[in-house]
Amino acid sequence: MQPLEPYQRRLIFVLLFVVLVGVILKTVDRQRQALSFDIEAFLDGYKYSAPLDTTKPEVLATSDSLRLQDLDPENSDSRDSKPIINVNKADMGQLQMLPGIGPVLAAEIIAYRDSAGPLQAPDDLLKVKGIGRIKLANMIEYIEF
Repeated sequence: MQPLEPYQRRLIFVLLFVVLVGVILKTVDRQRQALSFDIEAFLDGYKYSAPLDTTKPEVLATSDSLRLQDLDPENSDSRDSKPIINVNKADMGQLQMLPGIGPVLAAEIIAYRDSAGPLQAPDDLLKVKGIGRIKLANMIEYIEF
């Protein structure tokens, strides 16, 4: 094998440099996408959530699950206005029908469901990034598993 000519060495160097820069830029872009989020989409979930009302049922944390106390029978007709959504089968559009769930949280629910398997109980939704006890309390009467 003969030694490479100077122009051949420069050409190989330039090609390796271009590939290396491409890999670095792709990695940086993925990191940027992972760290950033669309603030409008993030706040979209809060736009439709009901304000915290102290007269509504409270959610108490137990070691096993969540339970609603002091259900208000006068509020039962509000449940009829929204369909019951199966969180294991729902797509993004159906999940966004839940109170307090926008496109970002719907995507988080689907990603969690795809990675961890089917959700079994309301407590499983608390493992989804962005869903806390108050948000769960607002949507618990509209979900099934």
